[in-house]
Amino acid sequence: MNIIKKGGVVRAKGMMFLGEKNGHLVPLSKGARLKVIKIYNSKTVKVQSIQGKITGNVQISEVEVIK
Repeated sequence: MNIIKKGGVVRAKGMMFLGEKNGHLVPLSKGARLKVIKIYNSKTVKVQSIQGKITGNVQISEVEVIK
C-alpha cells in the first residue's frame, strides 16, 4: 500500500477532467501525472497538473501513487 502525501506525484488511472481557472474543463488521459496540493480527507485530494496550469479535486480511487 502506497501513501499519498502532499507534494507527491500521482498518476491518473483513467481519463479524467479538471477545471481551468476560467471554468473550462480540460481532459487528462490515462497515465497523466499530477502533483498533490492538498489532502481534504481519506477520499478526496486537490491536484495540479505538472505544468501548473490546471487544478481540481479528485477521488483517491481515481489516482495511483508513483514511486
